[in-house]
Amino acid sequence: MKLLQIILAHFSEFLLIRPRHLFLQRTIFLALLSFSLSTELCIAQVQMKDTKQQRILIAAASDVRYALDLMIANYFKETGQAVKVSYGSSGNFYQQIMQGGDYDILMMADEQYIFRLSEQRKTLDQGVVYGQGRLVLFIPKPILEKWPNLLSPNLLEFGNALKDGRIRSVAIANPAHAPYGVAAEQTLKSVQLWEIAVPKLILGENASQATQFAISGSVQGGLIPLALAKHSTVQQKGGYVLIPPSTHLPLIQRMALTPAASRGAKEFYVYLQTEKSQKIFKEFGFE
Repeated sequence: MKLLQIILAHFSEFLLIRPRHLFLQRTIFLALLSFSLSTELCIAQVQMKDTKQQRILIAAASDVRYALDLMIANYFKETGQAVKVSYGSSGNFYQQIMQGGDYDILMMADEQYIFRLSEQRKTLDQGVVYGQGRLVLFIPKPILEKWPNLLSPNLLEFGNALKDGRIRSVAIANPAHAPYGVAAEQTLKSVQLWEIAVPKLILGENASQATQFAISGSVQGGLIPLALAKHSTVQQKGGYVLIPPSTHLPLIQRMALTPAASRGAKEFYVYLQTEKSQKIFKEFGFE
């Protein structure tokens, strides 16, 4: 843009000084203008290419929110590189990507989504496991103060509370597209509580929304990810107990790069596998 401004300024002077050579002036001006525009376009293209190579766009399962936010903050402090992330359900992200969704890194709560995307060449490879999630039963403080024995790993007293009406509503992620919702359904079926629970279920669009329902006081309990329950803001709102992993299929969580992954994204992908990052995953309950 500066080059174009200089050309215009000098041409205006040239036009005033030599008015008789109008044709020559026009020819020189058009040549310089064409050169200027081509140069500016090339510079813009290089800048756009460089920006795309540095961008980091992540589609991440919502249960990893608190852990990933911390890693992103650490990475920015260390490198100055910003990372953009969208949190949601793995099933919804799968549909987006199959329809052309543009991301660099995919972090799914169920590794089967990565495998399926890999088969469709939507990822560079089958990626790596970043952790195995756990499901918990969360009970809000007001309910827990009345009936502290609701937090039993076998869900026996929780089941009794569902049956006698003490528990009128339970939050889970939607099993239609959220892996933690599938695990919650499998758990309730394994302890013969699914049919009793169905009319009382409040479905979150993803695990994060189900957790928000559980801590808001609008429901009497929730089956939510340990990775979210361990955060201080959630712990302040109630208590939780780990659900035996034998009650549902393993929540093996996997991440992968997409074919469009930028240079910056590939560097952050490596960072997520470092000892420092793995320590954070473990702090939030990933095994």
